[in-house]
Amino acid sequence: MGKKMKITRRQLRSIIKEEKRKLVRENRGRIAAEGALIGELAGLLADLQGIKHELFGLVDPDGKDMGSVYGESLEAKILEIEDWADKLEAHFESMDPPSRT
Repeated sequence: MGKKMKITRRQLRSIIKEEKRKLVRENRGRIAAEGALIGELAGLLADLQGIKHELFGLVDPDGKDMGSVYGESLEAKILEIEDWADKLEAHFESMDPPSRT
């Protein structure tokens, strides 16, 4: 039989505290990365909204209003992306540890 390693309560507490610090640091990094991703997505959505508004009023060489057609199509995709972004954000939030209040 191999030797058993013995540790004191103080050592055990120290090990637990260090592991907890590591987990908290990792979690903060994950939360920051998720926040950056959500921020980038929000910026892209804002850009798409701007493009959509620029499309309205476009006409083809025959005088046909194409901006409204393209704008409405783009709006539908923007709404899909916004829905997806909300689901992604909810998922990220569900991964957060419960707060101690």
